[in-house]
Amino acid sequence: MDDLLQQGHIISGKKDKVDEFSINKKVINREVYGNKGIAVIWEGLSNEDYYSLEKEGLLINSITLQKLFIHITGGEVK
Repeated sequence: MDDLLQQGHIISGKKDKVDEFSINKKVINREVYGNKGIAVIWEGLSNEDYYSLEKEGLLINSITLQKLFIHITGGEVK
C-alpha cells in the first residue's frame, strides 16, 4: 500500500501555476475553485519537480488511500 501512496500527490496553488506544473504529468483529477487549482498527480516526482514546486509557491500533499481509489476508479465520496 505504501508504494501506491508514494505515487499519488496533491498539488495546489494558483490555478495557472498548477496547470503549468502538471503539463506532461499523469493527472488523475483536477479541481478549480476561483483562481485556486488542485491537481492529483499519479507518478513519482523528481528533485527538479520538488524544486519547481517550491519556486512557484505550490503546495504538495500526500494523498489518502481513500481519495486515491476514488480518483483512479472514477467514483465519488458518498
